[in-house]
Amino acid sequence: MILAADTVGWSTSFTVFVAVMAVSGMVFLAIVVGQVMKTWRARISGTQEEAYRALAERATQAQERTAQGLETSIAQLAEVDRRTAELERMLKEVQ
Repeated sequence: MILAADTVGWSTSFTVFVAVMAVSGMVFLAIVVGQVMKTWRARISGTQEEAYRALAERATQAQERTAQGLETSIAQLAEVDRRTAELERMLKEVQ
């Protein structure tokens, strides 16, 4: 009888040990997966920030080019206005 009780006790203890180790392993795995996901999200976030920064830089450069083009157009339009006014003055003198 004593042998049977010892065998059952050892088997139950082993089962409990295996169950505890399995639960501990799952908790550890969940923590590792959670940390990996956080790292992955941080990397993606950094990549997106870099992409937005590059986009903002390109937009700023395009804006500067547009402003320069607008200044050139304004200067050319002023020259056309000046010449047109000169032609009008000359035509009035001829009449």
